Amino acid sequence: MKRYPSQPDDRLAKLLKDPAQSRRHDIWLWLFLFHYRHHMLTPQSCNGYEMREVLADCLEQDEAVRNSLPLEKSVFLLPDRSLEWIKNDDRQYLWLLPRIKNMTELELPKGLIHLSHSDRLIAMIDLWNANGRRSERRNSSYRPSKKTDTDNRISKKKDAVDLLHSEWRRHSEKDIEFEWFNDKKDGNKRCICAWRWLEKNYAYKLGKLTPSLFQSYQDLLIFFDGESLNSMEIRLIVKAIKNRWSRQQFDERSTDKKQVNILLSKTVITQLDALKRKHNLKRAQIVEKLLSMEAKQGLYLSDD
Repeated sequence: MKRYPSQPDDRLAKLLKDPAQSRRHDIWLWLFLFHYRHHMLTPQSCNGYEMREVLADCLEQDEAVRNSLPLEKSVFLLPDRSLEWIKNDDRQYLWLLPRIKNMTELELPKGLIHLSHSDRLIAMIDLWNANGRRSERRNSSYRPSKKTDTDNRISKKKDAVDLLHSEWRRHSEKDIEFEWFNDKKDGNKRCICAWRWLEKNYAYKLGKLTPSLFQSYQDLLIFFDGESLNSMEIRLIVKAIKNRWSRQQFDERSTDKKQVNILLSKTVITQLDALKRKHNLKRAQIVEKLLSMEAKQGLYLSDD
């Protein structure tokens, strides 16, 4: 755990006989006292500026917990390195939250306004009593840990967290399917194009809620994280969006142009294709150039 020196007058440091402090440890201790020891703590104090004072007040009155904390920490808390992959990232938070809830079978107290993103996810893992049974509920009796529990429980927790980490890596590796939307120049425009296609062809037709307008590549990834689509379905959707983008780009480049259908003889078409290959131009470009030259120079068409 990341630790930093406590203040000289820090009551909690004196009670714990520990001159250093760790925010992660303090959050776990607050939740441990609330969840397992049933201390009536104000939710706003968790990870708030007065948290250490609140914890000191509790421990002054609870010698049993104070004496058992070294053992409880070894049972509940994994090393920092096991959790450093959990970042302050909106997308990862939304993906991990339901999975950590399912893994821990825990619901944190309501009103923890100072506990968010990675702090919240790590706090749920830290509070989890990984003993192979359903987690102890809010109204359960307190069962102090035993030394014989330590290796077994912390190993189960580490295995579960490592598995979750592997699942996240495998999931994020699939982002390659969407890398076209992460273009430095047109990325945001492509994401908006994707939103418009999804709004019309996916959400409406399938009776789903219209997704919020994608403001970024991250928003697009978050949307697809929440959809149960296999790789083939994703590729088909991305292909359709790319087609829409191509048509959109063509329309933008052709704002001053209008399609004209003309009937040409087979001989002229053959000549046109020969010119196309020779000059590496499209049919329309050749016709446009020839007409433009004739309009300027008048070499081939007369008024007769």
